[in-house]
Amino acid sequence: MVCWLAPVVACVGLAACAGLAACGDKQLAALEAVRAEVCACKQPACAEAAMAKLPKTDIRSDHRTQALATAMLDCLAKIDQAATAAAASEDPDAPGSAAPGSAAPGSAGSATRP
Repeated sequence: MVCWLAPVVACVGLAACAGLAACGDKQLAALEAVRAEVCACKQPACAEAAMAKLPKTDIRSDHRTQALATAMLDCLAKIDQAATAAAASEDPDAPGSAAPGSAAPGSAGSATRP
């Protein structure tokens, strides 16, 4: 999942923007709304769409914006981990998965003679 990397870098790089623009309540509210939307997502595509709503203007860095950026990154990491785990469990070539049509030893497919 690299698609969301650019907005995240912009969000985390808020410290570099300190002093370039005023961070008013509107910007803080917008960041909080994006954070809430990202954290409510279950799929990476949903999180990417939410991250696209991040403000495109410079945002002054302070403890509140940095905390929101960290929370977004934490949510993105959880979503990405869940998607990766789900994809791995659906992969028939993944280690430990039985081949289709094969029965485990001792299952109904093998009978013993008396």
